[in-house]
Amino acid sequence: MINKYYPVLKNWKEPYFLTLTVKSCNAKNLKQYIKKFIQGIQRIIAKHRKRYQRGKGLKLVGVRSLECNFNPTRKTYNPHFHIITKDKKNS
Repeated sequence: MINKYYPVLKNWKEPYFLTLTVKSCNAKNLKQYIKKFIQGIQRIIAKHRKRYQRGKGLKLVGVRSLECNFNPTRKTYNPHFHIITKDKKNS
């Protein structure tokens, strides 16, 4: 997937990588966890977009990717976002 975004990312002077995660959950709760997690990130983006439109904030520029790891020992899932922003100020 990084190859898809590489032409844009290579032009960024100081790309900044971060990971946002939530507490691990079981299979039964995974769908709800992911739904709430996506809603949360969408709220953050909407808040910053509004601030930018009003001239009171930075424009968010970045790439996000949802990933979910499975722990076979505990039978739990760990959904998380990997985010690459244009610079640390955007994180």
